Amino acid sequence: MKQFAASTRPDAADVWLYVCCEDEAEARAIVEDGLSPDRDAPPALREAGAALAWLAERQENAETGAVDAPALLRLRRAVMERAIEIDPDGPQTEGLRIWLLTGDRDDD
Repeated sequence: MKQFAASTRPDAADVWLYVCCEDEAEARAIVEDGLSPDRDAPPALREAGAALAWLAERQENAETGAVDAPALLRLRRAVMERAIEIDPDGPQTEGLRIWLLTGDRDDD
């Protein structure tokens, strides 16, 4: 979790966004096939604090024995910047935000 230390400070610029995968198979499929923008059902990209919150929730669910091991994929925010939008229904606190991969905004 050391990689999250700098990102979770309120004054730190978060250079990474995280794709939270339910299991290793989902993560492997994304690595092999890529992650495509989708305006109708956009993939969620989380800031470090939101990814940690997701992992904590998964850990709580794992205690009931009903989940597979989750996986996180890390993407550079700068690469995604033109193709993401803040999730209007998600947290608006910096470091906890969820971004949606909707596609290049210049294509509108």
